[in-house]
Amino acid sequence: MISVPFRGFIAAVLAVFLPLLSACSVLNRLPPTDRISAQRDVDSALLNISHTNSTLSSFKGIGRIRLWDSDKPTLSERVAWIGSLPNKLAMAVLVSGRPVVKIAADGRHFYAVDLQDPGGSYRKIRTSEPRLDRLIRIPVTVGDIATLLAGRTPIRDYNRAFLQKTASGEEVILVLEKWWSVKQKIYLSEDLQTVLRFEIFGSDGTLLYQVESIDTQEFQGYWVPARLRFSTDSGTVLQLDIERFVANVPVTPAMFVLQPPDSPKP
Repeated sequence: MISVPFRGFIAAVLAVFLPLLSACSVLNRLPPTDRISAQRDVDSALLNISHTNSTLSSFKGIGRIRLWDSDKPTLSERVAWIGSLPNKLAMAVLVSGRPVVKIAADGRHFYAVDLQDPGGSYRKIRTSEPRLDRLIRIPVTVGDIATLLAGRTPIRDYNRAFLQKTASGEEVILVLEKWWSVKQKIYLSEDLQTVLRFEIFGSDGTLLYQVESIDTQEFQGYWVPARLRFSTDSGTVLQLDIERFVANVPVTPAMFVLQPPDSPKP
């Protein structure tokens, strides 16, 4: 005889899984050609994204960085950078052509130093995927910035991908999920060829930040953004204008390491 508590457990399990089974049965009733076409579109979109600038491995450039916090400008300076995919990057904020702040990541550590107070500001943190929310209040990773500067789109880990149409029908959204939780939404042109912007979500489903690529420009046969705009719902906006870009530059590990101020130069 089945006990009353066990019956309650069975009822709870059925309440959770019956809607999922129903949804699966609806999907399975779709004509096979529709299912194949939809999967082909997803595969095509992912292929287009992953193949963008696929032969570009390193780069350097110069431009301007601007930062707003709740519509109040807090930074507007020149910036120079050098990067190596997937996650090595060194950047310097310039004032009158001289570096005043430097950050770097070598794939194992994150470094930062304010050259106006090098002894008191130097930081070295062990992390393979540093986030910049402590510096700019946007939880973007150094690897994401390197990928974007190379004209590519970072892709979050996922186990389910599908396409949606926007309300206007002029854009297509590639949705990436991990265990039924949305990790990323990538907004594409209707032909699935161009990434217009994307959104990154946290483990609880909240929007962490969004990135918009504004215009593109060609350097040495590679198409890279003319402007990247990062923003959060709290009102923090980071804008990076790319003015000069050199592809596949020679790099060494030392370029992505900042030594303590009192260390002898190599």
